[in-house]
Amino acid sequence: MKVRNAVGFALTGALLATANVHAAGGHQHGATCNHGHEKAGRPKFQTHCPVTDGRARRDCFADKDGLRVFLCSPACSEEFAKDPAKYIGKLKEQGVTVAKVQTACPVTDKPINKETYMDLAGLRIYLCSEDCAAKLKKSPGKYVKKQMMEGVAFDSPSCSGHDHGNGHGHDGHNH
Repeated sequence: MKVRNAVGFALTGALLATANVHAAGGHQHGATCNHGHEKAGRPKFQTHCPVTDGRARRDCFADKDGLRVFLCSPACSEEFAKDPAKYIGKLKEQGVTVAKVQTACPVTDKPINKETYMDLAGLRIYLCSEDCAAKLKKSPGKYVKKQMMEGVAFDSPSCSGHDHGNGHGHDGHNH
């Protein structure tokens, strides 16, 4: 069963702002912040492809062992599949928080049901049951922020998450 919700551009901004504002300090972080949030576990999100160092795209990724690595082009998927550990290791060496595939409901922390989800601000949020939809709809930032700060990468509505660990590429399907 699918649960859908069309949420406007304002929610996109709210979710991104929520993920980027430190909860305790309530301020924006950047090069001038200079008070050690990296040590506090603040994730450093991936911006570049580990294969070519090109700009990573949200719609081009490979999943391996519960981790999601963003790539710059479909061609990089084949190269990544040859030695995923090499490229995941490269990201970790750079201090990047390698994204995690969503496996838990943001409301209950129970395992997700891929047939039950809400589309919020360009993100597909999977839930464990329809009962969680009302809670998520009422306070999306409250529930989504925690997983975002843990490095969970949510699918986009046009993507179907799948594991590229068996060496298959993006040929024949778009995401």
